Amino acid sequence: MNTTLNNELKNEIIRICHQNGAVDNLFMFEHIPPNKLKNAISSYAPLIRDDEAIVFLFDDTLFGSANDGFILTTKHLFSKNFAETRGGVAISDIENITIKHGLSATINVQAGINKLGITVTQVVGRSERNALFEKLNSTVKLLKNTKIAGVGSSNNNVNQVETPHNCRNCGAPLSEYSTRCEYCNSRN
Repeated sequence: MNTTLNNELKNEIIRICHQNGAVDNLFMFEHIPPNKLKNAISSYAPLIRDDEAIVFLFDDTLFGSANDGFILTTKHLFSKNFAETRGGVAISDIENITIKHGLSATINVQAGINKLGITVTQVVGRSERNALFEKLNSTVKLLKNTKIAGVGSSNNNVNQVETPHNCRNCGAPLSEYSTRCEYCNSRN
């Protein structure tokens, strides 16, 4: 998390995020409140590595704890919906992102056979939901097309540290005798 982006890329992401209107509870770069970042990381993004820069955090909680929502880094998208397990996908594996409107909005992230559903409950207006979706979608496309220490490569799993074995689904390290991934809860 100590990685910084070059100014050109950072400015392009800021430009993207200023398009399509404002979104409450979306925080970028150094403007992410430290307590929200700490809560989000411990709740659903404990596998963020030191070689990733945090691009933005969306807090989808009613009282602002950031225990639910999503974090986009230069290499991964991590999320947790209310009363659900956490999940994450590598930016390089994302094939497409779609949005489905209902009482809440669900942003579906397709990464091969893996699918990450991000339910947005605290953004009430359809136009604000669309703005959040556009910001996420455009920034992911930009990151995929930019060479940032591994982004865009096909072998960019959640954790590339050499371990006895990693989760087949998300790449997180598994303990030696583990049969279930502690991160994505898949069976290995």
